[in-house]
Amino acid sequence: MDVRSGSFPAIFLFLICPFLLSSCDKNGVKVDNSQGTISISVTDAPIDDAIEVNLTFTGISIKPTGQFPYDVLFTEPLTLNMLNYQGDNAEPVIEDFGLQAGEYDYVRLNIDLDGSNIVTSEGTFPFIVPFLSLAKRNLQLFFTEDSLLYTKRFTVTGSQNIDFIVDIDLRKSIYESDGLAYNFIPSTRTLIRSNVGSITGSLATSLVDGGSCSEGTAGKSVYVFAGSNASAQDIQGNRSDPFTTANITGDSSSGYTYTVGFVRAGRYTVAFTCNADIDNINFANPVEFLADENVTVTAGNTPTTQNF
Repeated sequence: MDVRSGSFPAIFLFLICPFLLSSCDKNGVKVDNSQGTISISVTDAPIDDAIEVNLTFTGISIKPTGQFPYDVLFTEPLTLNMLNYQGDNAEPVIEDFGLQAGEYDYVRLNIDLDGSNIVTSEGTFPFIVPFLSLAKRNLQLFFTEDSLLYTKRFTVTGSQNIDFIVDIDLRKSIYESDGLAYNFIPSTRTLIRSNVGSITGSLATSLVDGGSCSEGTAGKSVYVFAGSNASAQDIQGNRSDPFTTANITGDSSSGYTYTVGFVRAGRYTVAFTCNADIDNINFANPVEFLADENVTVTAGNTPTTQNF
């Protein structure tokens, strides 16, 4: 499969009088207005046992407040292997896209399921979404916040760029269906780049490779929970779930590290486990957390360091 990365696609608008660069009066005559821009990048929280997770983006849907929604279609679909965009890495899907200043009820990313798949050691498998019929294979990726599904409103002002980061949590979103396909129910967080920071740190080799943990990084992750002194748990589909996770990288010679990107400023609990690979989403699993720490994140380009 041809996996595209790098530059964002060109855009074609099925609009007679676009809302984007100017508005129209009741006779369809263009009226100049101030405008701002939006950018949208995607990142992912990791998943175990996948070699590739390829998602094909076909465009965006936009709804100005008090007006009908409309679609912006890419001239060519953009396929990304989401495993390439973890930690503090994010890939632009659309950049500096002009919008008339005003209020908007939502912007959504559109995904073509027929052009998307997951690759494991067993082969390449399609995605299915339980609530979509086989005849409708296009999925709108709602912008959500902290995995709570709701319409995210925003305001565009003149000469302003709103830089959205959409974190697609693959560990929460994907699970095996019947051995022939994988269910894909997107769990996402939507953030504005200027409001977020990141967490990074090292882990003692005695923690990562000691005790009940086998040597290496397989199944080893840091889970992030809202608030200080939070009780760590696996992903069970409730409000006590971690809102994101990060895989451990490195080895016993170079040292072990982790990075959690795009975290809203605030207080959190980070917890380490070496058996995240048994975390079957929405069910209680015996995931054991071997260490936890409190951390306070500030917005900006300087990462917050928290070691284990």
